Amino acid sequence: AVTDITEQKQATEALRKSQEMLAQTQQIAQVGSWLFETSSNHLVWSDETYRIFGIKPQAFVVTYDTFVEAVHPDDRDAVAAAYSASLQSGQDVYEIEHRIIRKNSGEVRNVYEKFRHERDVSGVVIRSVGMVQDITELKSSEVALLAATQATEAANRTKGLFLAKVSHE
Repeated sequence: AVTDITEQKQATEALRKSQEMLAQTQQIAQVGSWLFETSSNHLVWSDETYRIFGIKPQAFVVTYDTFVEAVHPDDRDAVAAAYSASLQSGQDVYEIEHRIIRKNSGEVRNVYEKFRHERDVSGVVIRSVGMVQDITELKSSEVALLAATQATEAANRTKGLFLAKVSHE
């Protein structure tokens, strides 16, 4: 018997193109995705998530604990507490900004994470699905803007004091 696999090959090619487009889009946006299976403590990361964390996929077994190790030491307690609180409070959508230390370079990066818990019929969280975005450049721009605003305000105060002194004399 001969089986026509044309449709299967077309579906496989369409899936490959879709996966390639998703990977390129994530790279352009510097947004990675991840899935955390709570029962097995197993984490699945997209290629972009590995890139954001500075890790080669083959060199790293991802678990929640190894993720926490990549979080900046000063932010670890806050990240762990916020995740635990989201589980205990029944909150299904959660977001946080924190720092990470890239494994390949030691560079500190700022990330924004948002995720959703998925529950079984009894309400127990069985997995969390999320995204992580490298916002380091955005944070740098915010700091620069704040510094420029403060410098402008200081200059305006100095100008005001000077004008008040000149008009008083």
